[in-house]
Amino acid sequence: MKPHIEYARTEYGVSVAYWTRGKGAPFVHMTPGTTACDGEWEIPECRHWYEQLADRWRLVRYSNRGEGLSNHGEVGRSLEDSVKDLAAVVDGLGLDRFVLFAPWYAGPPAIAYAARLPERLSHLILWCTFASGEDWARQPEFRAVRALADKDWTVYTETVAHVILGWSQGASANRYAALLRDSVTPEFVQGFYAGLVEWDVSNLLSQVSVPTLVMHRKGHSLGLDVAKGLAAGIPNARLALLDGNSVAPYLGDTAAVFAAIVEFVGEQPTSSVDSAGLTSRERDVLRLIAAGRSNRQIAEELTISTNTADRHVSNILTKIGAANRAEAASFAVRNGLA
Repeated sequence: MKPHIEYARTEYGVSVAYWTRGKGAPFVHMTPGTTACDGEWEIPECRHWYEQLADRWRLVRYSNRGEGLSNHGEVGRSLEDSVKDLAAVVDGLGLDRFVLFAPWYAGPPAIAYAARLPERLSHLILWCTFASGEDWARQPEFRAVRALADKDWTVYTETVAHVILGWSQGASANRYAALLRDSVTPEFVQGFYAGLVEWDVSNLLSQVSVPTLVMHRKGHSLGLDVAKGLAAGIPNARLALLDGNSVAPYLGDTAAVFAAIVEFVGEQPTSSVDSAGLTSRERDVLRLIAAGRSNRQIAEELTISTNTADRHVSNILTKIGAANRAEAASFAVRNGLA
């Protein structure tokens, strides 16, 4: 069944579309390019990739602003916008700690987030990506393809699909091209490319303290030097070089890709809080319950109505299976919320 789309909002009200699937420790899959999360399910290989991940973790996949069902109207997207979109989703879901998978264009914002909020990440996985937009811009294929975006949109999407996925990917590339046309506009892509050249988080690599795996396909046009530079710049990062040339992890030797991720992340214990499905606001309320606050005091501290506080408390007791406030407080202590 196709995942149900939900929305998170940034601090300035930008709507970010996302879906979740599976149970267990959270695994956040960033946008692999400029394609929308709501259309990928129609690509069989991509769907199988997500199903594999969701069988092991609680998979979260979202679209940045300007893509698919997320907010449109802007031309391009800045690095900071990308970080804010990620933050809106994980904060909205109340994810205290999660695995972050950053493919292709998602690398720089993922590195920025990891450097700023290392306590939020259990693992960082960088897939066929870069720290500096100049590394992306110097690829001959993309210099040529970029010029097509404002000349012939159909030719551009068909060409870029084959460049990204591999020239041998006929049907898959055609489906990806169609998805790209449905996800973004030519104006957005041109604006995005113009800004992407300026992205550079090279100075933040040494500040990334979370366990990091740099994965790269040996035949990818970005080049092995870029991947080796990422791994060398991040303290204690691992480097995994895999066969193939496709930027899509769901094409080619996907078994090796998946096995490397599983080996790196390992079996993570499922958080009782995550399993209960508590929202970020419910976690705030639960912390105050554990601190001995009454519903009226909770309402005052969180600037909400007493009726809303009552509803939150009732929902929390139901979700965690607690009979009373004392059991809820005990649950909070056991799960590090107090």
